[in-house]
Amino acid sequence: MDQHFAEFASQNYPDLPEDEAFELYVADLLLRHRNLNDEQIQSGIVDNSNDGGIDGLFTFLDGALVQTGHPALTAGDPSTKGNGERPSITLNVIQSKNTASWADTPFERLNSNLPTMLDAETSSKTLEKSFHTSVVEQIDIFRTLSKNLRVRFPKILVQIRYVTRSPEANRTEGLATKRKQLETTVTGLLPPDADVSVESFGVETLYKLIAQPPSSTAVLRLRNTILREPGSYLGVATISDYLKFVRDSAGDLRDEFFEANVRDYEGDNTVNIAIQNTLSNDDATEFWWKNNGVTILATQTNAPQQEITMEQPLIVNGLQTTHVLHHVEKAGELTDSRLKEGILVRIIQSADDAVRDQVISGTNRQTRVQSAALFASSTFQHDLERYFLAKGWYYERRKNRYKNLGKPASRRVSIGLLAQAMITLALGEPDAARARPASVLNREGEKVFDESAGPEPYLKAIQLLGRVSTYLKTKAASESLGAYSYSNVRFYVLLGVAMRTVNAKQFESLKFAANARHRKFEVSDDVLADVVKQTKQLFEKWAASHPDATQDSIAKSAEFRAGFTKAINPK
Repeated sequence: MDQHFAEFASQNYPDLPEDEAFELYVADLLLRHRNLNDEQIQSGIVDNSNDGGIDGLFTFLDGALVQTGHPALTAGDPSTKGNGERPSITLNVIQSKNTASWADTPFERLNSNLPTMLDAETSSKTLEKSFHTSVVEQIDIFRTLSKNLRVRFPKILVQIRYVTRSPEANRTEGLATKRKQLETTVTGLLPPDADVSVESFGVETLYKLIAQPPSSTAVLRLRNTILREPGSYLGVATISDYLKFVRDSAGDLRDEFFEANVRDYEGDNTVNIAIQNTLSNDDATEFWWKNNGVTILATQTNAPQQEITMEQPLIVNGLQTTHVLHHVEKAGELTDSRLKEGILVRIIQSADDAVRDQVISGTNRQTRVQSAALFASSTFQHDLERYFLAKGWYYERRKNRYKNLGKPASRRVSIGLLAQAMITLALGEPDAARARPASVLNREGEKVFDESAGPEPYLKAIQLLGRVSTYLKTKAASESLGAYSYSNVRFYVLLGVAMRTVNAKQFESLKFAANARHRKFEVSDDVLADVVKQTKQLFEKWAASHPDATQDSIAKSAEFRAGFTKAINPK
């Protein structure tokens, strides 16, 4: 385990202190089945002063990570209808200690702090007085999600994990007692049917997790195979077997299956309501007679008989059908006879990116496009990936492509992170980059990924963001920021530094794409320190005049951003 951790740290986070790398390592192992990328894992790491004894906080809705800007965090958002009755909400609480010993303190601190954090009557502003903003932000995701979906009676699961490098045989009776006390406390804070799991994991469990590869294969049993050709299959699976294929061991949809789908789930639209009505009633017609079915892409397939084993399966068409089947069955509205009926399935084997992108585009033309995944299939995105590779960087048009190939985290760039950088630098909206990047990308994707700019500004944007991010994690920056969190100030500092570099007194003068073609955008620690100082001062000034505003709400405020771009001093 020590050797594996050393390799992980040196390959991915060579500049981080060992204890901080261990926190990322543990989160990566514990949540490996969720197939998270680097930014998603880092977003949940909350270790800081006043962290309440928590190193990691992650909230999942029906198996998918919920981050700032998720539509379900807005009360009354119509997309929440897509989660059906009894959606699952899972909160993962992680305390990881890079030590070869056990202590009672982690469970004691959690037992003391979680009642305050989970109290729905305690405001975020009040929480900020006791806990670091990064903790409040993440626990608020869970609290808000639970509140907004309560009319759908969500199934809540809280998993608390205390992890060390110590042998599990060394755990004391006192630790076991503290574990039970914490489990009792948290159980009493949640609805009666919630599940609470509190565990202490040592070196043995970590070693077992190392042996488990990232979730990449799945098996689908076909009731009948209609057509077999080299690299492709057409068949009918029972709805029951199809649901087994798309769900994980916890009964959630396997989120990684939908990374390539260019449409978000659209909830209770006319088509989906029709599917629900069909499933809820028995009649003489088979389900697959009235439904177009699903299309699945896989890099490899093996199908000696009726069971087809797929490597890295992606459902590129049929997202709406899959979600409706999942939610209707979970709500108990799917009749027994319907479960035995069929769904039409097309399976196409190809590891060729060009072929895969053509299939994705060709099977998603019938309804409006919403998701950022559309951009991943464009020629310009291919050009960006090749340009980044030529410069020694790895642009992940497809989620975790280069992570799974073992490329260093410091050189991996997701499509989401690049979009956030360009929303900040090209559109001048650090608030939107922080709070709602997906919405901006859906609405103004052509401006975010402007092909006329060429690839160079995009690499320079990532390099500048990397420089800012690295500096913000230094001791000097942490001391300067105090209670202000990395996630709230990062894109504001990025914009401030870029404006400083070109001596822009207002955002309109930045013209990042044009300037990036002949400027290096290199920045010294002194400039970074000064921009960080100014950014904090502007946050403080706004907070003083808006006493009810939380730090998080300030960072997401378009009004604050407008004032920031005018007030940040270019010299």
